[in-house]
Amino acid sequence: VSCNESDPRIDPSRFFNLSANNTSVVKTHGGRTDIAIHSLYAIEQSNRIGMIVVVQHSSKNFYIPM
Repeated sequence: VSCNESDPRIDPSRFFNLSANNTSVVKTHGGRTDIAIHSLYAIEQSNRIGMIVVVQHSSKNFYIPM
């Protein structure tokens, strides 16, 4: 779950060195989890979710895993 950042350089999958075939990124306004719950539920229905990482940033170019 990450901020809905339009900058293509900011990709949580790349930040955590994850492959596209086993990673789903849910982007929401401000990386808020309450908004993402419905998307996470839909993903869980078709694929088992092993881990959820919430990523927010403190500035435009720096992410802090929460």
